[in-house]
Amino acid sequence: MTSPVDLHRSVAQPFASAIPCAAMIALPLFQFAGAWRHPGNRTDWLRTSFWTQMGRQLEADGYDMLFIPDALAMARDHDGTTDAIISTGAKGSIYLDPVTVMSAVAGVTNQLRLGCTLSTSFVPAYDIARRIATLHQLSGGRAAWNIVTSAYDYEAQNMGLPGLAPKADRYRTAHKVTQEVLEIWQTFPAAGLFIDTETGQFADSTLIRPTAEGIGPLTLPGDVDGYRPMLLQAGASPTGMNFAARWADATFMVAAHGTQAQQIRAELRTRAAQAGRDPNEITTLMGIQPVVAPTESAAQQKLQKLKDLIDPHAAWHDLATLFRADPAAWALDDAAEAFLEAQRGATGAEGFENIVAEIVAAGASTVGELAVEGAVAQFKPLLVGDSASVAQQMLDLVNQEATDGFMIMGTTVPESYRDFAPVIQLLKEADG
Repeated sequence: MTSPVDLHRSVAQPFASAIPCAAMIALPLFQFAGAWRHPGNRTDWLRTSFWTQMGRQLEADGYDMLFIPDALAMARDHDGTTDAIISTGAKGSIYLDPVTVMSAVAGVTNQLRLGCTLSTSFVPAYDIARRIATLHQLSGGRAAWNIVTSAYDYEAQNMGLPGLAPKADRYRTAHKVTQEVLEIWQTFPAAGLFIDTETGQFADSTLIRPTAEGIGPLTLPGDVDGYRPMLLQAGASPTGMNFAARWADATFMVAAHGTQAQQIRAELRTRAAQAGRDPNEITTLMGIQPVVAPTESAAQQKLQKLKDLIDPHAAWHDLATLFRADPAAWALDDAAEAFLEAQRGATGAEGFENIVAEIVAAGASTVGELAVEGAVAQFKPLLVGDSASVAQQMLDLVNQEATDGFMIMGTTVPESYRDFAPVIQLLKEADG
């Protein structure tokens, strides 16, 4: 017999907050160039204590989720080596296994969602289902799986393959694997586990069955109180948006400004409706980088101090590395538009490159100007001001239907996330 799978009954528990705020911690830069060099930033992120302390802080401050991005390889420079990446601590130089990290955070938190990245291009559906279900159980129902297809050949090579499959093939695989994961979670419903010491019945075997394809059953329940893990996705290309429209409970949205975010969110909701889903089932989380201080002037001064720390040449090297370009081939006063045109597709992230194009169109005319823009916030919108001002800017974005919630980036950790905490409280109060 097989498990009676009903994907329409497979649901994740929605965010508790009306305007959810997730914290993304991406090592070692967080989201500010050279962050690891600045004395205000912690650099002990290879130790459990960093993550448990951050988890406790984020939960106490009202954040809805901690999210950790991941890749299965160290990033490469334009010459195909990792030398420049690791020697400068550039983006993509450090990745920890997110499920392992989140298991530690689960033990010291009670409400914080735990978002983990796993690739459908390399990890079998059963392994994904089992690892995320384990985190889901250990955390009491707080696991979230960020679905990626991976972006670089060197990730595939680390996994024993010659290179990545074409994008269309990767997404076909992602559809198949995601459906299989959902089916596998249902092969062992929590309702089937009794552990009844009085009757002597451990479980109801009639409810615990493999999938129609013979996978499973899972070795532990796939849900907590009827809720499966949340599905996250961040694809911004048409293919990625179709995938998110079909499967995602929440999407991480990258946009240069509110107008672009409105367009992306509207397009996603249209595609969700075309896929037969209620668009309201999908929560969009717009990436922002807030700079918060007690007063407007203090916030502007804080931002200026951050900008003053940026070495334009180092920032250019970081940008060139991100775009797999040879830094020596371009001068700081070269046209940013020409640079972007020459390097289109190099990052493997179409949505990110669209944001950079918006930044260029908005006035970053030279390579040097573009590099500094990227160094401050990885091209995410900067919301600068006191708590009330930043909260109002965020409420305006929600009221303009640009987003449903936010993915918060930090410049200095833990200070940035702590400074932002009063904004979360104001958002909750505004919602009543």
